[in-house]
Amino acid sequence: MSTTRARWAALGAAAAVALGGGGLLTADAGLDSGERAVFVPIAPCRLFDTRPAPDTVGARNTALAPGDTFTAQVTGTNGNCTLPAGAVAVTMNVVVVSPTADSFLTVFPADVARPLASSLNWEAGQAPTPNAVTVELSATGAVNFYNLAGQVHVAVDVVGYHVDHTHDDRYYTKAQADQRVADAVDDRPGWPSRLTAAQVAREQWWADPAKPLTAQVGISPYGMLFDGEHVWVSNNGAGTVTKLVASTGAVVGTYPAGNLPGLMAFDGEHVWVVNGTPNTVTKLDADTGAQVGSALSFATDPSGIVFDGDSIWVADVGANRIFDIDPTTNAVTEVALTAAPNGLAFDGTHVWATLTAADQVVKIDAATRVPGAPVVVAAAGPLQLASDGQYMWVTSGASNTVSKLAPNGSSVAGVAVAGNPSFIVYDGSYLWVSRTADDRITRIHAATATAVASSIDTAPRDLVFDGRNVWLASTTGIVHRFVP
Repeated sequence: MSTTRARWAALGAAAAVALGGGGLLTADAGLDSGERAVFVPIAPCRLFDTRPAPDTVGARNTALAPGDTFTAQVTGTNGNCTLPAGAVAVTMNVVVVSPTADSFLTVFPADVARPLASSLNWEAGQAPTPNAVTVELSATGAVNFYNLAGQVHVAVDVVGYHVDHTHDDRYYTKAQADQRVADAVDDRPGWPSRLTAAQVAREQWWADPAKPLTAQVGISPYGMLFDGEHVWVSNNGAGTVTKLVASTGAVVGTYPAGNLPGLMAFDGEHVWVVNGTPNTVTKLDADTGAQVGSALSFATDPSGIVFDGDSIWVADVGANRIFDIDPTTNAVTEVALTAAPNGLAFDGTHVWATLTAADQVVKIDAATRVPGAPVVVAAAGPLQLASDGQYMWVTSGASNTVSKLAPNGSSVAGVAVAGNPSFIVYDGSYLWVSRTADDRITRIHAATATAVASSIDTAPRDLVFDGRNVWLASTTGIVHRFVP
């Protein structure tokens, strides 16, 4: 027997083991009502095999390279398979052969971003390794196969496909069933509308864009920002920012920002990044991540940053100044303050700033740039702020307190939060606070000013809310997405 044939024998034996469990999926066909993608089993057929001749099946006869994504057409006639155009998903036996490095394979629909999950994992030199994989098809009936590292051959046998089907013991048409599900689900008061009615009916909770996840970014993530579609993370230890798809956590790109990038603001077109050691602010194109113009230089130590709808505001702790930047012309106007202005927030009319060295906050009229009289915060060491639309909330690390301030700046309530409460964000109901001294997150119910939950994280930093989820930067090199 030739070496090639010996490999094929091993591959065939491995495939037989994995295919045994695939038949369990035929249980879908026995469901008696509702709209579901029904499983149709078929005699296994080889969709493709990337190994050289005589083993090649399909158009590709080369291994998947590092970072390689191979798109395979599934519907129609491809390789030894013929599948109907109406197929919406397939169940396959996927086998990897002759891997040269430790790696993983991700199988996913060809018209969506690659998910942060693996379908098959292996070590370098591992024997042919199979796994049963069920995956939805793209709108054109295609599937992507992504390899992380090294060279690896892939062989795929299809054992069945899934088709949309509506069946009910009262014989609803598909259109009637669609309306029935919509009436029962989408119009329910308080329904979050994260999934379509059809997805809910099929219990496809894995597709929920608001589910928790963890994403790898750069070195020492610090600042967070949401631009309406993407979440941005400043990698303080790498001098870069990373752009993620908010719905999937997939990385779009990582771009140079400046040395020690920190907090960020979004003006509708650009991402503005405060950089530490060079005392600059960098302006990036939100679509491409490219730097726009030269970085703006500041006196000593720019820290907080916020957009008020017209201007970018930057607090300079060391220079006792707040700078108002025109985002179109980059013209800078100074507002003189005292006592180390640090955190910034906008309430719709005023820009609020913490004066950390004086235990005060100050409001600046955004239109006139005239600051009001500073107001003493009951808790010492005010750091960052967040507005809930009516009240302003201030973290005070030195006194382990989060203060609730009235529109005039007077204290309404103080909530005890241990562990040096530092960064804060509002999600519509709760304030989320990162505790940098004891690696925890605390939630505060805004209406009652009570702490209701605390969760553990490692080295938490800035937070951002994307309308569905709260994201948290962790200096361990990852960001977390939580369900509020």
